Amino acid sequence: MTDLWNTLPTITEPELQRLADLITRYGPITGKRLAIIMGTSRRRISDLVRSLVMDYGVPIGGKMDGRKGYYLIRDTEEKCRELAALGSRVKEIAARMRALTGIPESRLMQDLFGGNP
Repeated sequence: MTDLWNTLPTITEPELQRLADLITRYGPITGKRLAIIMGTSRRRISDLVRSLVMDYGVPIGGKMDGRKGYYLIRDTEEKCRELAALGSRVKEIAARMRALTGIPESRLMQDLFGGNP
């Protein structure tokens, strides 16, 4: 069996630089638009943004209202807004995890419908 992780494309410096330049110049810009411009997938854009933030400390935020998309965080006010938005998402994910954890085995689809749906 092939090791999936060894078949995934490696993140390259030129990709990261190009993405950072696009976000800086055109942000907020959607992942879909970035994927079209860069000739890649939205999933790849998400991975690249994650690398820019986590590995390189580039302050990129994601607007979810108004003009949506990735943007370069330029000041303390934008940073605080982004942190508040991330905090809300964390709370929503935690609530969903608690809800799923509390669902008894008898409520799973295979038990409800006598096999795979």
